[in-house]
Amino acid sequence: MSTRLFWVLCMGVVFANAAIFRRRAARYSMGDSQMLAEARGIVNVFVVCAGGLIVLQAVGDGLGWSGRLRIDGSSDSVTPYDIVILAIAVAMLGKGTVWVFGQGGADLLVKHRNMFDQFPRSATGVRLLWSTIVVAMISGCLATLVGMVGRH
Repeated sequence: MSTRLFWVLCMGVVFANAAIFRRRAARYSMGDSQMLAEARGIVNVFVVCAGGLIVLQAVGDGLGWSGRLRIDGSSDSVTPYDIVILAIAVAMLGKGTVWVFGQGGADLLVKHRNMFDQFPRSATGVRLLWSTIVVAMISGCLATLVGMVGRH
């Protein structure tokens, strides 16, 4: 698969999920404008965060600025661009963590759980799910970095 096609497919998946979530939000909000606005806000954050990171990585990959994170494997070094992308992703995870744990995000997601399949029914479940996602992402990044240090 070509690099360009890979990034186009990634963006397609983000937008397809956004369309599904928007349709579900409209269906379950049943005319409640506040509920619909909150649900659309969740979808918009998803599109901006996931889509934004994909676009940034695609640009870096396409222009040759990215090293280790290139999908074609033509480089195995981390570039300053990769560090910036990683820092942005960590900042987004940090902001999401603050929102989920400290700003009522878990409760809001439970309130709108019908937008998602198999989503936790309690704020505690949302916090556990979010914690698992964060640990998995950090573990993957650390494994990549440790693996690279071991080769050099």
